[in-house]
Amino acid sequence: MPGRTVDGLVESIDVTATMLDIAGAELLRCQGRSLVPFTKGQGAAREVAHSELDLEKDPDELHNLEEDPSHAGIRKDLHKDYVQPFLATTENPPR
Repeated sequence: MPGRTVDGLVESIDVTATMLDIAGAELLRCQGRSLVPFTKGQGAAREVAHSELDLEKDPDELHNLEEDPSHAGIRKDLHKDYVQPFLATTENPPR
């Protein structure tokens, strides 16, 4: 199969889902998305990916901006885009 480049957002958790998919395992509780459809020219990329790093000012990723008050909106978005969907797949979510 020839290699291909796909422009789109993926995350490290997608690697696990991809490996499980290749192995033929069910992706019942996997947070990631399999990248196998991308190899076939199918599938939709993620719409969101968040980072609390300023790679222009901090290319070595030494300063986490998580506690920076100016990033409160980003934390809110992270909660909405990642935490809430994760909790929806959890049997006994923390309260």
